[in-house]
Amino acid sequence: MFAPNDAAVDAFLKAMGLTAAEVAAQPDLADLMTAYHFIPGYQVSGTDADKGPKKAATGDENFIVTLVKGPGGKLAVKDVQGNVAGVVSGPVKVGKVSVFVIDRVLMSGNYFNSTMAALAYNPSWVTTYGYAQSTGIDKALAAAKDPYTLFVPTNKAWKPIEPELMAASSAAIGDILKYHVTPAARQVPRGFQGVTSLPTLLSGHSIKVTSNLT
Repeated sequence: MFAPNDAAVDAFLKAMGLTAAEVAAQPDLADLMTAYHFIPGYQVSGTDADKGPKKAATGDENFIVTLVKGPGGKLAVKDVQGNVAGVVSGPVKVGKVSVFVIDRVLMSGNYFNSTMAALAYNPSWVTTYGYAQSTGIDKALAAAKDPYTLFVPTNKAWKPIEPELMAASSAAIGDILKYHVTPAARQVPRGFQGVTSLPTLLSGHSIKVTSNLT
């Protein structure tokens, strides 16, 4: 199990705009956070990443973590958002559980109550966040009754077409965003296995899917 230290929890609460009391008042959120910091059926050791990154299932069946080497060759943990938490101390044995103290809260994809909240949290997604707001796509996603998957271009991904975007209408930019949304929630890797193409919210347009995920 990975236990964020007090400084890590404080930073997480500030970034999420939450207080400890607000998290405590949302037991579902607290359960999701706890589950993502727990690796069931396996005791992590400080040498687990010595032969390279090692993926590990968590108590949240939808999201994994990756054990990696951090600064100084020490064990670290990479979450699905790409954040790396360094191990501060441990392991401390508590019965059959090994507890490692880490310096940041691990982020799964289940902590946010909306797509826009998730986009706002990640600094590398602020361009997509801005376009979603300015085109009204944010309202369309919020009103969606069925699950969907959003492929989020990073700020860097938008850069090459900035000149075209400056001259594009709001509707045209909205169509670009619709092309990044496909019906049904898909998890990696199983949601893409055996899939070669996916429909999008841009009518008449689909995307090709290639994957070597296992």
